Formats: sequence, structure tokens, C-alpha cells
Amino acid sequence: ADAEDPADLVFNPRFIQRNGIASMTGTTHIKRDGEPMYQRPERLHFRFDEQGRTVYRNTSHGRPGSGTDTSYVLFEFGTHRHPAREFRNDLSGHFALEHELDSLDRPVRSTYTRIENLGTDRYHPIPGERTEISDERYRYD
Repeated sequence: ADAEDPADLVFNPRFIQRNGIASMTGTTHIKRDGEPMYQRPERLHFRFDEQGRTVYRNTSHGRPGSGTDTSYVLFEFGTHRHPAREFRNDLSGHFALEHELDSLDRPVRSTYTRIENLGTDRYHPIPGERTEISDERYRYD
């Protein structure tokens, strides 16, 4: 995996599956030219299913247990390799990115919505009203 933004990290599902990896936790470091490497104040946690796909990603910034700027993404898969739904939670609220995929596993529609939380627990939301933010359709020639 190689990316500066944790959201861009992509793991090899065959490697994850073959080695029976269920989860991974780590930190990121920065190295600028002429400066020593230093650790960024964030922790990353990933969970994988039996097929080696990423099903959960958590990023915690600041001190552990402080609740400051913790975000997570839950990935739901249908019969395709790519996720059909991504549920996101951060300090801005709860969101869902839902994909309709064609028989070649390509997106034909992506809908992004904000989901009201009727509860007080941001880690176990009670879904309420959904507000559509964007609805994109794709065509392949």
C-alpha cells in the first residue's frame, strides 16, 4: 500500500486473504528533504473480510481516547469486487456513498447522501432523514 492520504490506501486482497490478515493498525510518518522523519499524530486501523477486501477503515487524530476528529468508513460489498456502499462518519456527520455497478463492475450511478442521526452516539447512529448531496450517472461507450 502506498498513499499520502489514508483514504487512498489500497491493499492487495489476494495477499490479505492468502495470509489470513483480519486487521491492521499503524501510524504514518513524514519525511521531507533534508529533515528527519517524524510521526504524524494519527492512528489508522483497517479490517478485512475473508476475501481480503477492506471492510472498515478508522482514522484517529490527536490523543487516543480524546474523541478528537475520529472518522471511520464501513464498506459493504454485493456480488462485485468494488464496494456497493460506503458509510462514513466524521465530525461533520454521517454520509453514504452508494454505487450501482454494471456487469463489468463499473459504476453506472453514484449517489452521495447525508444521513441524520436521531441518536446521540455518533459511533452507533440511528438513521433518520437522508438528504441527497449529489447523484451522478455514468455511461460507457
